[in-house]
Formats: sequence, C-alpha cells, structure tokens
Amino acid sequence: MFYRDVRDYDMRFHPGNLSVRFKLILGFVMMLLTTLAIAAISGFSLNQVLGSADRQERAASIDLLFGKARQLEKDYLLQHDSALLTQANTTVAQARELAGRLRPELHDAADLARLERLQDSAEAYQRELEQLAALGQQSTDLLFSLNQLGFAAQQRAEYLSGGEPAYMSWLVRLTGIRLIQREYAISGDASQAELLAGRLKGLMLTLESRLRLGEDADVREFYQLLQRFDQQQQEYVALTRALADLEARIDELASTIADSSAALVASQKQNMEAVSQWSGSLILLVTVAALVMGALFAWLITQGIVNPLKVLMAQADRIAGGDLTQDVSHERKDELGRLMDSMQTMTRNLRALVGELNNNSGHIASSAQTLSAMSEQGRHDTNQQRLELEQVSTAMNEMAATVQEVARHAEAAFGAAQAADTDAGAGNTRVTQTTERITSLAEEVRRSLAVIQQLESESLNIGGILDVIKGVAEQTNLLALNAAIEAARAGEHGRGFAVVADEVRALASRTQQATSQIEAMIQGLQGKARESVTLMDHSAAMAEDTVATAFETGNAIQAMARAVSHIQQMNSQIATAAEQQSSVAEEINRSVFSIRELAEHSAAASDEAAGNSARLAGLGNELQQLVGRFRLPA
Repeated sequence: MFYRDVRDYDMRFHPGNLSVRFKLILGFVMMLLTTLAIAAISGFSLNQVLGSADRQERAASIDLLFGKARQLEKDYLLQHDSALLTQANTTVAQARELAGRLRPELHDAADLARLERLQDSAEAYQRELEQLAALGQQSTDLLFSLNQLGFAAQQRAEYLSGGEPAYMSWLVRLTGIRLIQREYAISGDASQAELLAGRLKGLMLTLESRLRLGEDADVREFYQLLQRFDQQQQEYVALTRALADLEARIDELASTIADSSAALVASQKQNMEAVSQWSGSLILLVTVAALVMGALFAWLITQGIVNPLKVLMAQADRIAGGDLTQDVSHERKDELGRLMDSMQTMTRNLRALVGELNNNSGHIASSAQTLSAMSEQGRHDTNQQRLELEQVSTAMNEMAATVQEVARHAEAAFGAAQAADTDAGAGNTRVTQTTERITSLAEEVRRSLAVIQQLESESLNIGGILDVIKGVAEQTNLLALNAAIEAARAGEHGRGFAVVADEVRALASRTQQATSQIEAMIQGLQGKARESVTLMDHSAAMAEDTVATAFETGNAIQAMARAVSHIQQMNSQIATAAEQQSSVAEEINRSVFSIRELAEHSAAASDEAAGNSARLAGLGNELQQLVGRFRLPA
C-alpha cells in the first residue's frame, strides 16, 4: 500500500507529467530571477560608480574653481581692476561651499585630511585676497597722487626754466626721475627704486644749495613739491614690498590648495577605478552563474519537450508519406500527451476518410468527364457564334466609317460651296465695280479724243496764222530792203532812214526765223496730235470691248453663284442624310457590339465551364491517385 502511494506521488511529479506551461513558466521564472539579480547587482554597482564619479567630478570642480580664482588674481595684478578680485573671492566661496557639501560623502581619513587642509588654506586665501584688495587700492591711490605731484613739479620746473636757462637741467633731471618712477611702478624692481631715490636726493641737494644762496619763492615751492614726492615715493616703495610679501603668501596658499585638490582628485579617481573593477567582477560572476543555471534549465526543459516532439514528428512524417498503419502509444499526462492522443485520433479519422474518398473518387471522375464533353461542345458553338458576330460587327464598323466619311466630305463640300458662293458674290461685286470704272474710263477716253481733235484743229489754225506772220515778215523784209535802197539813193540825208531800215530788216529776219521754228514745232505737235488721236481711237475701241467683256464676265459669275448656291443646298441635304445614316449605323453597331459582348461572355463562361470540367476530371483522377498513396491496415 505504501509502495503504491509513493509510486503515485512519483508519477504525479514525474517530468513527463508536468505541463509544458509549467515547464516554460519555471524556465522563464528562473531567467527573470537571474535577470533581476544581475539588474540589482548592476544597479548597486552603477550607483557606487556614479557616486564615486560624482565625488571625483566635485573634486575636479573644486580644483577648477581654485584655478579660476588664481587666474583672476593674476589678472588683477596686471590690470588693477577690483572687480577681478571680487570675482576671485566669489569663486573661492563657491569652491569652499562645494567642498563643504563633499565632506559628508568622504569616508577615507586621508581624503578628509586633504579636504580639511584645502578648506583651511582656502579660508586663509580669501583673507589674503581681501588684504590684497586693500593694499592694491592704496597702491593705486598713492601712484595716482605721485603722478599728480610729479606733474605739478614738472610744470613748476618748466616755469623756472623759462626765467633762467640754468634751470633747464632741473627739468631734464625731473623728467628722468619720473621715467624711472614709471618703470618701477610697472616692474617693481628694487634697483629702480634705489636709482630713483638717489637721483631724487641729488636734485633736492641741488635745490637746497640754490636756496642757501638766496630765497626764491618759486624754487622753494619746487623744492617742497619734490619733498612731498620723495615722501610718497618712499611710502609707495614700502607698500610695493608689502604687496610682494602678500603675493608670496598667496602663492604659497595657492600651491597648498592646488596640491590638496590634485591629491583629492587623484584619490577619488582611484576610488572610482577600484569600485568599477569590483563592480565588473561581481557582475561577471553573477552573469556566469546565471548563464550556467539558464543552460541547465534550458537543457532540462528541452529534453522534456523535444523527445515527445520527435515522436510526434515521426508519426506526422509517416502520415505525410501515406502510412496510416502505425499507432501512437504513451503514458504522458501533459500537453504533449494530449497532442499524441489527438494525433492518434486524427490517424483513425484519416483512415476512415481515405476509405470513403477511395469509394467516391471513381464516380467523380466519370461524371467530370461527361460534363467536360458537354462543355466542350457548348464552347465550340459559342465560339462559332462569336466569330460570325465579329464579322457582322466588322462590316457595321466599316459601313459606319464609310457613312461618317461621306458625311465629312459632304460637310466639307458644303463649306467649300458656301465659300465659293461668298467668293462668287465678292467677284461679281468686283466685276460690277470694274465694269463701272472701265465705262468711266471709256468716257474719259472719248472726252480726251475730242480734246485732242480740237487741239489738232487749233494747231492747224495756228499754222495758218504762222503763214500770215511769215508773209508779213517777208513783206517787211522787202519793204526794209527797198527803204535801204532808197536811203542809199538819198545819200547823207537818208542815212538815218537807212539805219531804221536795217533794224526793221533785222527784226523781219528774226521774225522769219522764229516763225520757222514755231512752224516746225507746230508740225511736230500736229504729228503727235494725229498719233494721239489714232491711239485714243484704238483705246476707246478697246475700252468698249472691255466693258462688253466685263458685262459677260459678271453674267457668268452670277450664273456660277446661282449654281454654287444650288450645290450648297444639295450638299446640306446630303450632309443631313449622311448624319442620320451615321447615327443609325452607330446604333446598329452598338447593338451588334452588345450582342458580341454577350457572346464573348457566353464563350468565356463556356471556356471556364469546360476548363472547370477538365480540371474536375483531372482532380478526380488526382484524387484517386492521392487516395491510392495511403496505406490502410488490412
């Protein structure tokens, strides 16, 4: 009894009886636990590293702030700007505040000692900076006063040098003293201070010697200015030495601060490196442990899942190969066991299904072959009908195209006839205008002919008048000749008459010559007039012929316009009839096209039915072949 209870307990918790869900959850839980452990350790290590890095950064910031304060102090010594010292004090205060916040986070005694030394030195450094500011301000004020005294003394020396040339050397010596004083103010060299004191003392001794010779108010005032200058110069030298001592103390404090901050930064860097190394080692150790545990659980879970899957895959391969003779046997209670049961049930169902398919596939194949033959005959008839409809559609398309072409030509002829009618009307108008102008031209030619004939008759009259003038000239010439003869006979008494007779005869001679020339011109004019009369007669005849021809052309154009108008009406009727015929042809073509589409759809349906029948027959055969691949138990 006890043995059976123990056996039942062992079988309940046997790995094969644990569910896949439980196994996967167990594996993922272990993975999550190791991940959480790594994350916790990594977070702790990162926190330590970040804390160490933060402390190092603060130490470095303290070092940088003191370096900045030191630079501001150096800038002040060069520029003597009190704002720079104020910034330096503020920077040191920031560094001290940062060091105060860093102190609670330090646990190493050496680091605490370094920080304590740094804070003490920083406090002393601030005090020295305050003293440096005070001494610097005094030095600036004293140097300003020295410059004013030097300038006043130089003005007095210039005044004295104008009164007596021997005083010019005082001005030169004072100028040299002021230059040395300026160099000393810049460099702070003690040798320059000694040289300045010696030359100033020599100039004052010279002035004392001059005053012992006799009192002079201007020289006395110059001497008093030099005394005050000497006193303030001694104060300035003492102040400069005090500043030098102060700068030495500041340099020592700055060196101490720099050493302490550098040591603190180096110590924090070492701490950070140590923490980083320790964290890396710890993370590596935990990671290796997690990998080992993960690999172990993965192997256990894989063995609990893969082996049953191999059995299932082998059974699936047998079923895929058509072997339905084998059964799956097991004792598992998990999901894979239920999957094996389902596989066994599927095998039994497939056996029954394959047997039924084997019986029905033969009937399907024979029916599909009969349907395929009927579909093939229907497809042949539909294709024949489609071909005939395509021929009818082609003929209707050609007829519609021809009718449309006739309609286009009729419309073109109508347009051309309309244009010809318009052109004929315009031509008739132009011919009428031309006829009117030619008629006017003929009238003008007739009037010109009458004028030229009148000119010819007038020229004949002028010829008669010229004959009379010529006769008169000849008679005058004869009379003048007779008068000359009579004057010659009269002798001395007829000399005056002879002169008159000569003049008259000369005039008669010139008149005959002019008359001859005019006669020649009149004859030429008469010849041209006769030619003009002949030409004008010919032009008048041609104008009359042209008028007759123009009338005939106008009548012909009018007849052509009437014919074109008749053609235009006929073309309009033809175009209208062609358009109606084209519309009817297009309607018939659309009907034929619709019938052809229906025939094509029917042919496509027949083709598809034939194809489906053929495919159905093929599928029946394939089904028989596929069913034949399965092996059933005897």
